[in-house]
Amino acid sequence: TSRNYLFIARLNALRKAYFGDFGEEECDQLRTASHLLDVVAFIRGCQKDRKVLVVANFNAKEARRAELQSHWTQGVLLQDTVEQVDPWNVTVGVDGHVAVIVPAMSAYVFAPNPRPLPPMIKKVIP
Repeated sequence: TSRNYLFIARLNALRKAYFGDFGEEECDQLRTASHLLDVVAFIRGCQKDRKVLVVANFNAKEARRAELQSHWTQGVLLQDTVEQVDPWNVTVGVDGHVAVIVPAMSAYVFAPNPRPLPPMIKKVIP
């Protein structure tokens, strides 16, 4: 469907904006959360100021809480970079602790000061 194509286009634009310069050693470093049922949570990026927090809940019925330690300092506001209208925000806690309640079958890509993305396809007509 066209909605799926638009979502994939947005994810590709995010990948290019944050991970366009693979090849640096830091690009291969991944900070993950301890094992959480149905949840994937990790921090990745090629530069300290371009790291993102990715959280996804694959449970079809229940929200899940994802928690992990980050490199960000207390008080930093992280904003979901996937949602374009009314994105979710998360504030980094003491010692870089980040906790997010993720609704069922949802995913977020959080970053401080989200980067502007290049123009994207707005409509797909067969």
